[in-house]
Amino acid sequence: MPGRLLLSCNAVAKTAYFCRVNFFRNRKSRLAVGAALFWAGKLLAQPPCTCVLAGRVHDGRNPVAGAVVQLESRHALTDSLGRYRFSGLCRGQYTLVVRHLGFERQRVSLQLDADHQQQGVALQQADVHLHDVVVTARRNPAPAGQSTGLLQGAALQAVQGRPLADALRQLPGVAVLATGGTIFKPVIRGLHSSRVVVLTDGLRLEGQQWGSEHAPEMDPFAADRLVVVRGAVGVAYGPDALGGVVRLEAAPLPTQAGLHGRAFAGGMSNARQGMAAVELENAFKNGLSGRLVGSVKRGGTLRSPGYFQDNTGLAEGSGTATFGYRHGRWQAEAKASLYATRVGIFSGSHIGNLTDLQALLRAGRPLVRPGFSFGIGPPYQAIRHGIQQGKATYTPRGSGRLHVLVARQLSERAEYDLHTVQSGPALRFRLQTFTAEARYTHRPLGGRLTGQLGFSGQYQHSRVSGRLLIPGFRQGQAGLFLLETFTQKQTEIEAGLRYDVRQLRVTRFAGGQRSDVYRRFARPAATLSLRQGLGPHLSLRAQAGTAWRSPHVSELYSNGVHHGAAAYETGDSTLQPETALHLEIGLLGKAGRWQGELSLYRNAIGQFIYLEPLPDPVLTVRGAFPAFQYRQTPAVLQGLEAAVHFEATARLSLHGQYTLVRGLNRATGQGLLQLPPDRFSTEIQYKNQRKVGGVKGPYAALKQQFVARQTRVPAGDYAPPPPAYWLWEAAAGGYFSDRLKAEVRVSNLLNARYRDYLDRFRYFLDAPGRNLQLRVFYGF
Repeated sequence: MPGRLLLSCNAVAKTAYFCRVNFFRNRKSRLAVGAALFWAGKLLAQPPCTCVLAGRVHDGRNPVAGAVVQLESRHALTDSLGRYRFSGLCRGQYTLVVRHLGFERQRVSLQLDADHQQQGVALQQADVHLHDVVVTARRNPAPAGQSTGLLQGAALQAVQGRPLADALRQLPGVAVLATGGTIFKPVIRGLHSSRVVVLTDGLRLEGQQWGSEHAPEMDPFAADRLVVVRGAVGVAYGPDALGGVVRLEAAPLPTQAGLHGRAFAGGMSNARQGMAAVELENAFKNGLSGRLVGSVKRGGTLRSPGYFQDNTGLAEGSGTATFGYRHGRWQAEAKASLYATRVGIFSGSHIGNLTDLQALLRAGRPLVRPGFSFGIGPPYQAIRHGIQQGKATYTPRGSGRLHVLVARQLSERAEYDLHTVQSGPALRFRLQTFTAEARYTHRPLGGRLTGQLGFSGQYQHSRVSGRLLIPGFRQGQAGLFLLETFTQKQTEIEAGLRYDVRQLRVTRFAGGQRSDVYRRFARPAATLSLRQGLGPHLSLRAQAGTAWRSPHVSELYSNGVHHGAAAYETGDSTLQPETALHLEIGLLGKAGRWQGELSLYRNAIGQFIYLEPLPDPVLTVRGAFPAFQYRQTPAVLQGLEAAVHFEATARLSLHGQYTLVRGLNRATGQGLLQLPPDRFSTEIQYKNQRKVGGVKGPYAALKQQFVARQTRVPAGDYAPPPPAYWLWEAAAGGYFSDRLKAEVRVSNLLNARYRDYLDRFRYFLDAPGRNLQLRVFYGF
């Protein structure tokens, strides 16, 4: 039997470096155990993180107010005297980044080795604003334990010109549900459509993205940064946020007089697509400022390796006007935007009879192979989405901040099929949404407790005309929430509660008689999250949250051909709300040249709603279509996301990420449909801060992505999951003057022939092939 061990430890100074050990063993054992405890204490003990970093930001003579000061993952805003302050810091190496519109971005590396350290920063005036990012606040922040992804600066420029969802697919945990090569929807941790909330400048985008081929009606060019919050966040964002949130955030309106702007032009070889965008902004006297943004895009027939995809052209345009006013403690902003697009639907997806449909599925490629064309013929969609929005913020002296938002949205969608072009659209949707929201953020209590109380209300009116698919409806919603955050040194705890009520009235016609059907849905949501620092290089985050979603009218009452998806869909009027319990834990680390993140999550969804393929296609007067039925089952989705970044040298960096999602139908024990397969990508980047061959700051990148075959699928799909595939992408660019930046990028570099499991048109055709892209950015 081992001897009895008596261990007692006494703290010395502020650390636990020394321990006294008494036991009845030989001298060698005492020496070994004593040495082990001594070195364990030196490795595990960390000095208390009580350091303070403060300083002043100036332009050489005058203080710069409103500058964003970033220290690792923390942000501060300079006051009227240009001062900033960070507390609760650990000793170690840090990088301080300071940004402000009209100034060059400054990066300062510093060694924090004092209890209270000063660091001043001098900014230099800049005439160009091509790739800087200004962040003044985080509206609707994610819970402290929630994982997020971010595109801004050069990373955002690299995806401008692409659809919103396609621009986000490079982030961990985000995939894309596609309908051919022109329509994309974001998929966050296996969930999409009405389970993902899209916000533009704080307003929920209420388009018609409930369908798999209804993409968010938004151009990423209008955003200064794109933020993805992964996981259920029902308290902060309301119902429907079971999978996550996509936030498009515009840059703050300018405060310095003078006309500034930027312009963008680009072209793509595949579809011979061209695009252009321009942004103008100015600040006037008496606190007025404004910004105008406009963009256009035009493309023809997409090309897969070996053939063209008939009728896949695209025409798109958007415009946004924003005006603001600042006076004292008041700040107001008015915004109007219009997004319009006309997108062709692959004509080979609309088959005239069952024999041809079965032959197409067996062939695995289009039966008719046309040439290139810019024409957009039937079938196609014509979409218009307009927003009028006003918001105001009042900051009374010493008593918090009040934020109010009101908005109107009008989304119109016309769908044309092969048989109704002359007489007008086969189906027309019109959805009008009114939104009102108020949030009060109270002043810090005790210097540690911050939070907000909020109310949101919404009213929707939908009209449907043409052939039968879904009925018209009216829907009202009201919600109340409370969210509080406690911060002490390296610990941040957030807790919140929310309650929402939805009232739905559906108008149906049968036998010439009208009938109204009423449904009422009400559920609470809650969140509890933690962010805990584990020393200067590692932090832990954990979150438990709930969210819910009422079934959409399409899921309840669909009965007909869903034109854009080329499918016959049938609803179920007995569907109940989905409820989600989301658990997540993650680690974030940064040490020297390494930076990494690991997230593990589990999302249990009661009454999960999904589309189940029926055994036989349906033959209608408009052709033969694969048939689907809305079902409901208890389900669970779980997975992990990992990302690592390594700065090999001052010019060379490596980045890798891996995403895994698993879904289970608890009723059948089988997998779920339309879950992203495993994905792994790596990228090597070269950046040179010096001027090389007349090019300033040249850079180059090579990226590869491996997508595995999805093997965890239920039986009954019309075609088996496609094989795994590799994709390669290369890019190079730089500044040819202080105002002009150019970039060339080649996607699907090897012209691989592949099909993505998340593409609804994988039954009919291959994904687009090689695409050479040229982009030019000009700032003034």
